[in-house]
Amino acid sequence: MKKGFVFLWIVVLAIGCNPLKKAEKSFAREEFNQVINHYKGSVKPGDAEVNYILAEAYRRSNRIEQSTPYYEAALKAGTDKEIANYFYAKSLQANGQYDKAA
Repeated sequence: MKKGFVFLWIVVLAIGCNPLKKAEKSFAREEFNQVINHYKGSVKPGDAEVNYILAEAYRRSNRIEQSTPYYEAALKAGTDKEIANYFYAKSLQANGQYDKAA
């Protein structure tokens, strides 16, 4: 009985402490620095959604220069967000990479 309770408690804590869920809530509240902190350690190159959200968090917190690698990774991973191409080009322009942005 005690082992079952401990296991259940660990599962509840693991679900409640999920950084991805916290990041989703922070994004909805427009707390973009929190989103970056939550996602940055768990982003994978092939995860289109997380890379897109991270890119958006950087862009929407006026750090568009830092969003470039995340837009690029989201596009390579096949994001379905059509606006990602536009903001990727804008981030390239912000970094002075005009030829690549064209």
